[in-house]
Amino acid sequence: MPPSLRLIVGLIVAGLIWAAVSLDVQRRHDHAYVEAAASALTGGDPRAGLRAIRRYGCGACHAIPGAPRADGQVGPALKGIASRGFLAGRLPNDPDAMIAWIRTPQAINPGGGMPDMGMSEHEARDIAAYLYTLK
Repeated sequence: MPPSLRLIVGLIVAGLIWAAVSLDVQRRHDHAYVEAAASALTGGDPRAGLRAIRRYGCGACHAIPGAPRADGQVGPALKGIASRGFLAGRLPNDPDAMIAWIRTPQAINPGGGMPDMGMSEHEARDIAAYLYTLK
């Protein structure tokens, strides 16, 4: 391969590597921003929320992006829940309503399919924080 062609190929490869690294850095920055915003909104920790989602087995009923083995088909899929106007078909999608729904759904919709799991307000805040990262 002639030296000039090697230089061109090298520059193209370097450019592609730079673009891939830049996209990854941007993606990480965007995710960190979304997590920080969700935390500020709810007073919870999205990462702790993901752990609580696994601990309480929420994925047995709900499909939840980013949660391992959360592919349930009983309750609604939670993809994009942060962008929805309503929760449970009737609650405004705001942090207080989401935390109350997660913590005591039977008080809001007696006899409905979502069970009270006996979680603390702190755990419900953490789960809400994670769910608010799902745009």
